[in-house]
Amino acid sequence: QDKDRFSLLRKPPIQVCFVKRAYAAPPAHVYHDAKTITVQGNVFKYTKSFPEGVVGQAYSCKQEEGRFVLADESNVPVDLLKMLDARDASVLHADMAALINAHKWDPYYAASIVGQFQEEFLQKGIRLSLVEHKMEKLDELSFEGVQIPVMECLFWFKYIDIAASWIEAKAGIASLGANAKRY
Repeated sequence: QDKDRFSLLRKPPIQVCFVKRAYAAPPAHVYHDAKTITVQGNVFKYTKSFPEGVVGQAYSCKQEEGRFVLADESNVPVDLLKMLDARDASVLHADMAALINAHKWDPYYAASIVGQFQEEFLQKGIRLSLVEHKMEKLDELSFEGVQIPVMECLFWFKYIDIAASWIEAKAGIASLGANAKRY
């Protein structure tokens, strides 16, 4: 019993590192969670990585009911939260999320809400989109000897920091450096 009582003391500590550097990439050990996302569908699972200045958030039917778009500061992916804070777009994102989350999971409804908010996000320096990725495979089951194709569309929100992605694409342009934000 004494062994179980002290088990927490033997676990490795969690180390937190806060870094603030002007226009320098954070060290490799700094926590990131929206540079790579995994979208879980009913059949398929897809992992997507993003370049510098781009973050994502899964929009999956497998997420908790009513929480399709994470908007509370306690559950928004850290990289997305940093981008929204840097661009003063947290309230805008929360407004968009509230409209999407008030509805049942429906990517076409979500896309229409994203369309309503795109201009406001652009004014904040963020290009917002809802991305659709189609996946297909032949099912193990067959009908009269013919394999049945299975198709599923997976969706995620993509947030692009216009200044950071421009700098990444056009390395060496110093005039935009003051607008660049690293996440």
